[in-house]
Amino acid sequence: MIRSTLAVTAGLVVLTIVSFAIEAAVDPLLMHLFPSALPDAAALAGSFTARLFMLAYTTFSIVVGGYVTACIAPRAQVTHAAIVGAIELAFTLYVMIAIPSQKRTRHRAGGGLLESS
Repeated sequence: MIRSTLAVTAGLVVLTIVSFAIEAAVDPLLMHLFPSALPDAAALAGSFTARLFMLAYTTFSIVVGGYVTACIAPRAQVTHAAIVGAIELAFTLYVMIAIPSQKRTRHRAGGGLLESS
């Protein structure tokens, strides 16, 4: 039980670190490469293409977190990885439902993306 909890927690931590690292590198790069289309963070948050890219690297982060979880889990590796994915999905759905504003500031809590206006 303890190793299972540790596996899921480690997966969420890795997921968050990977996602933060990619976002910290990519957001300024996109604003530098496309200054007329993405002059600031608000334009970046409102860009459909940037959101698709964010979805891609978030999915990658979830896969990496699930992989770490599966490596640590004592048995039922796929189940543990699915639990990490379900927790991330719950955080994401909460953000999408609770905060429907178009202008959002992103914050991370646990493995999830919490956004506030």
